[in-house]
Amino acid sequence: MFLYDYFSYYSLLWTIITIYYVTSSFFLRYPTLLPFIKFELRRREKSGILGKGNGCLHISHRGGSEERPENTQMAFEHAILDCCTDMIETDVWLTKENELIVLHDNHLGNICGVDKYVGDLLYNELPLTLDSDTLCPSSEYLDISKWCGFPIKFQGQRILTLETLFQIFPNIRMSIDIKNPNSLVAVERTVEIIRKYKREDLTVIASFSHSNIKYLRKINDSLVRIHSEDNEENFRSRLILGASQTTVIYLLLAYFIGLLPFISINEDIYSFPLSYIFFCKYGYTVSRLSFLGSNITNYIKLHLIPNILMWIFSRRLMIRHLQKRGIRCFAWVCNTEEEIERCCKLGLDGIMTDKPTLLRDYYNRNNIQAFM
Repeated sequence: MFLYDYFSYYSLLWTIITIYYVTSSFFLRYPTLLPFIKFELRRREKSGILGKGNGCLHISHRGGSEERPENTQMAFEHAILDCCTDMIETDVWLTKENELIVLHDNHLGNICGVDKYVGDLLYNELPLTLDSDTLCPSSEYLDISKWCGFPIKFQGQRILTLETLFQIFPNIRMSIDIKNPNSLVAVERTVEIIRKYKREDLTVIASFSHSNIKYLRKINDSLVRIHSEDNEENFRSRLILGASQTTVIYLLLAYFIGLLPFISINEDIYSFPLSYIFFCKYGYTVSRLSFLGSNITNYIKLHLIPNILMWIFSRRLMIRHLQKRGIRCFAWVCNTEEEIERCCKLGLDGIMTDKPTLLRDYYNRNNIQAFM
């Protein structure tokens, strides 16, 4: 009797698990059969997330930080005029007087050679960037041992405000990453400037700070409450939100345990890393914990961990599922042809790079077009 109950219990459990995963697999492939996803898709289709149709955006990370001084007018002009970029990615910080400036690092040491923080200075007190002989791009996505310098010479550049950036490039798509963590002021100032220049359809707002994304969700939710769901202007006035780092991990976990088709997703852009050098950092962290020989630790650092992370983030079925829900999928920061090719095989909506010339050459050779 005991054995019968034992096997009956596990037989029932196995049946439930099988039904769960079969159902999950079905809705992963056909998500729009679920009513709440159909509503999400309808909203995104009406607003047109950065445009409509299929294609792959050429996205210049910080304007192309390995070809020009990052986040400067010179970099953005090079990306737009010379490389025909479809979109620029940049970052913003608040100065002492709450002016939003276009800069990646809070500390000015790397970009300006000054031991100061952005939040301690007024905008007019900010120094110029370093020149081409002394400036080095961020090492996050760069193999420093192979860095040979910028392709052109340049003097120190003025740091831009977000408002000036919008004035200079009024019609280019942009992704704005709010760097101040848990900052309602930074969120409100960013939204205010986007709305002032009527850039809701052209601008993605992203942040690694999940609190900032939650503030932005509340702004979008308030629009839904105020306006009827059939009001097309309501859809157009919504902000385009990028998923935070927390949300990206949450969605990955949901995918692997089969919950992804059954959860609501508020964000419109799923942006994730596909950079070998970036993943090597995690390999280095893990290898430091190992007491094995140098050959094994090097294998862990340079091959095992990066390849595992590449596999985790390169889930084609997950990407297709999100795209069927109207979510655009972008990869960052791809600086080699191998990484770019991997992205293209995944059928992504955008590829972000520090080397806009390399990416444009690849697009031209392979006849890759952006969606309109």
